[in-house]
Amino acid sequence: MKTIEYYCGNEFDARCGQELTASSWLNRKILHGRQLLQELTQVDYEIRDWIRIKRVSNAIEDWKHQLDEIFGIETEIE
Repeated sequence: MKTIEYYCGNEFDARCGQELTASSWLNRKILHGRQLLQELTQVDYEIRDWIRIKRVSNAIEDWKHQLDEIFGIETEIE
């Protein structure tokens, strides 16, 4: 199993997840994941880590889906 830093980069502080709401936590992971994708795609084409790029991209899509579920649940309650 990969660490959260694998998907969000070394700048990501996983400890903040204890203090944030679920939606804020997911937004932060998506933001850092996108920044990591930009960094990974700046590497020379021949030596890019395509597997990691795909995994990070899939993780971002999963986080977006989770975020949509959270907001869907919140609107049903209201």
